[in-house]
Amino acid sequence: YESESKLSVIRPIIECTRGDIEAYLEDNDISYITDSTNFDVDYARNRIRLNVLPELEKINPGAIRNMVRCISTLREDEHYLETQALELLSCAQISQQDDNLDSKYDATKFQEVDLAVRLRAIANLLYSASGVHPERKHIEMVCELLYTGGKAQVGGGLYVAVIDNVSD
Repeated sequence: YESESKLSVIRPIIECTRGDIEAYLEDNDISYITDSTNFDVDYARNRIRLNVLPELEKINPGAIRNMVRCISTLREDEHYLETQALELLSCAQISQQDDNLDSKYDATKFQEVDLAVRLRAIANLLYSASGVHPERKHIEMVCELLYTGGKAQVGGGLYVAVIDNVSD
């Protein structure tokens, strides 16, 4: 938004509390408008923000700060695991079909990595083949097939087969 005067918009971010933002605005003599729906407890997010989080802070001062730190760590872990899963898919791929439904992968490559990476790679593989986020039970089913061999339907008419010898 451009006008005769510059308009600065400060958006709430997870690392800042509402109090932090309001203190900054007051210290810098900046006016702001509060959306009245922010106090409507008919919305679950508002009930949590207005009722649950203050109760957690009463029980454990610093609870919100600890949650923010945990979320930040989880984001970092998410990024690392996702990178590792994509790398696994790349190095395990033997052949790829245009429709990605008949692509072939080396099952032993999946067995060589940590379970967290293996599960994430399988989830990515199933999603790319079906366009649907797979259920955990289907991901675990494929993970088990890596060791037992066989074939299973993993939702939406999609089948996964793990066989000993793959011939192109």
